Amino acid sequence: MKKLLILSLALTMTLAVHAQREPYSISLRTFAGVNFTNINKISTSLSPKTKAGLLIGAEWEYQMDRTFAISGGLNYSQQGFKTNGGNVGLDYLTVPILFHAYFLHGFGIHAGIQAGVNIKDHKLVEDNVAKLNAGVVAGASYEYKNIMLGVRYTADFAATSIDDGVKALRNNGFSVTLGYRFELFKRKLKENKTDNHIVMPSLDI
Repeated sequence: MKKLLILSLALTMTLAVHAQREPYSISLRTFAGVNFTNINKISTSLSPKTKAGLLIGAEWEYQMDRTFAISGGLNYSQQGFKTNGGNVGLDYLTVPILFHAYFLHGFGIHAGIQAGVNIKDHKLVEDNVAKLNAGVVAGASYEYKNIMLGVRYTADFAATSIDDGVKALRNNGFSVTLGYRFELFKRKLKENKTDNHIVMPSLDI
């Protein structure tokens, strides 16, 4: 058992070393995918069900060291839910701020917060929809040759509706995306092979 634990730890550390990204680099991630959203289950006559919608966006990412990164961006997100009377569509522009950790080769996890602005309401009375909302984001991704497959879960902690009758409604849901990472700046430490000294870093654009 002890040998198995040591072997597992060694394997994890090996994968983490291979997964290390170039520190101080800046990249742009563009993606598109599908939202599967609903509202929190409360005592209501709406009988909400999951609704599919479009998600597209672009997020910059700054690699703070070989493992951790921070990102921010702008996304267009179609959210809402289904009822017996049809779809309730709520379109948002969202601004996520996320922290990323790259531990395993190709794999990463992230978490953070996001703010959103409602730009379109397809069913609810417009005056009843809160124009601003905010929530938490968590997810994971896999990257191969700059192609990225991602999964996210979002849950709002600000109410979607400000109407007294349904003021507790909050968006939540999963999204699946496919995207591409554009490397914008990459700072490399070059090694002098003759004396094994590290020379000044250079900036590749």
